[in-house]
Amino acid sequence: MEVDLTALESPEGMGEMVGAVMGRALLPPDRSLRSLLGPERWQRLLQALRPMGLPPEGLDRLEPWAASLLLTSSAMQRSGFAAESGVEGQLMRRASADRKPIDALETLDQQLELFDGLPEPEQVAMLDQSLSEWATGPKQIAAMEASWRRGDEAAMETLLQRGFPEGSSARSRFFSQRNQAWRRTIEARLARPDDTLVVVGALHLLGEDGLVAMLRRRGLLVERVEAAP
Repeated sequence: MEVDLTALESPEGMGEMVGAVMGRALLPPDRSLRSLLGPERWQRLLQALRPMGLPPEGLDRLEPWAASLLLTSSAMQRSGFAAESGVEGQLMRRASADRKPIDALETLDQQLELFDGLPEPEQVAMLDQSLSEWATGPKQIAAMEASWRRGDEAAMETLLQRGFPEGSSARSRFFSQRNQAWRRTIEARLARPDDTLVVVGALHLLGEDGLVAMLRRRGLLVERVEAAP
């Protein structure tokens, strides 16, 4: 899987994860998100996140990338989605029940660095985009789910291109570079005699810099399995 979520099954593991996230998500003590965003954007952010019940003083301590992820989480909740019902969570529970080992393509710290390592102007731009899309978030999420359920690669590629245009630094950081690193790990696993199931986000499979195209260029046979009606 992209990251090993089995640690979340215990209170200790959950505490360690929360500590790791908060260690990166907080601004220095002498800075605040409110002053960084200005009054208009700050009020829009407060309004958008009000259903989550977060205290403004706590929100004021967050870096822009962390606030942006909260907006995404809020949009998912408004659309009726729950993290524990996601594909990763379901497959993790099945693997655990079947006593199958779970390995990770990345560490939690590597995933956090993807966001925390962004220059501050890019973090603010990401937050601005999340704020501008917040009202239409549920509609966009519904469209994404529908295209995913249909296996409509063209529609999903359109969504990928809209958020991460080809050649952009964000596309390289969040997709191309990671896919290349994962490709090497996947090839090493394929050299072993046992079977391996690799679980990644659907957008990582798309485009010329996606895992499917990369593996095919390496001479591997990649076939799409159609679900039964």
